[in-house]
Amino acid sequence: MNNGNISSEKKHKVFKAIEELNYIPNDSARNLASVNDTKRLKLIIPNINISCYTELINGFKDGAKLYNYDPLIEEYSNDLQKYKIINDNLLVTSEIKGVVQIGPKYIISNKKIVNLNDLLLKVDINEKYYNQKIGIFFKNDKILTEFFMERIFVNYNIVDITKKEKIDSSKEYYLTQTVEQAAFLINQGITSRIYTLEKTSELTKLIPNILHIPIDFYAIGVTLSRMVIKKITNRLDESQYLTLKI
Repeated sequence: MNNGNISSEKKHKVFKAIEELNYIPNDSARNLASVNDTKRLKLIIPNINISCYTELINGFKDGAKLYNYDPLIEEYSNDLQKYKIINDNLLVTSEIKGVVQIGPKYIISNKKIVNLNDLLLKVDINEKYYNQKIGIFFKNDKILTEFFMERIFVNYNIVDITKKEKIDSSKEYYLTQTVEQAAFLINQGITSRIYTLEKTSELTKLIPNILHIPIDFYAIGVTLSRMVIKKITNRLDESQYLTLKI
């Protein structure tokens, strides 16, 4: 923390994320993490070019550096064979102490592993949106789509347009993965608003009333780094909550 590898501004941002998560510092973990040896954490991620993942990477890096771990990032470009090879190669890499996987759960016998699916999200949906038809737009990233669908909208009746389901006007939520599908919902008057994880000028131009879901991917990155460090330092309660407000 005091090694100068992270700027004051970054420290403040990390501490802010920790404060929002109600994190209580653990002295034994802090002392163990201060040993001056080569300690690295690896983040295996499907795509570094999606803005959500860019923020997650930044949070992961800063969270790792906070406890003097060297963060490494490796992209598998949504290629599951490459993903397997990356994980297998870690078996012979002693300096990497822990791994965060944004992908299928993959056990590496000599590494501490945290998977995105180990992270829990508490969802707070504003009451004013109940009983209103809302569209949810996810860009073509299977990992993020499945993660958020399983945690956010698991208790809601959803028409998955991405699977060519017939539009049912009695449903309240609609899932889309292309701009064309999202625009169709708006143009046909099926829904008056579309929510998205992505916040780009292109989407705003094509769908003027698209709204960004305020998910703090930076905080998710910080949290995942802390979860794997807790495992390395034998503090095994790795479940963490983030609150998502819609």
